Amino acid sequence: MALHYDIATCSHASTAIDEVLSADINESGQELTHSSDTDAYVTWADLVRRVVTVVINTDSVKKALDTFSVGAKGTLAFTINTADGGSNLAVAVSNAVLMGASASPKHKNPEAGGSLRFTAYSSDGTTSPLAIT
Repeated sequence: MALHYDIATCSHASTAIDEVLSADINESGQELTHSSDTDAYVTWADLVRRVVTVVINTDSVKKALDTFSVGAKGTLAFTINTADGGSNLAVAVSNAVLMGASASPKHKNPEAGGSLRFTAYSSDGTTSPLAIT
């Protein structure tokens, strides 16, 4: 399930990503289940090969691609605006790799809005690369 957030600030590898509109965070994995021939229900379930993906929606994907190239690695960090006016949430995604970008040009606007898609990996295979504080 992807969660959609409004963003205050955003950076990748300590370099700012400008004109960020929102971010979508998705953490998923491969489901494994098992049951015996006589079982009516699954008797074992686990989630393996977990993947964290983040899509950053920006009003200037061209500017972002002039700054970052596909394949760039680093920590993706951003601040989520809270709806109630309380403390904002800080998000850090370690080992985030820019996997691709898509643009959706606006009418008579040379700056294309669009999205940047990041996939993160775990350094040790057990620690989640996603941290929200």
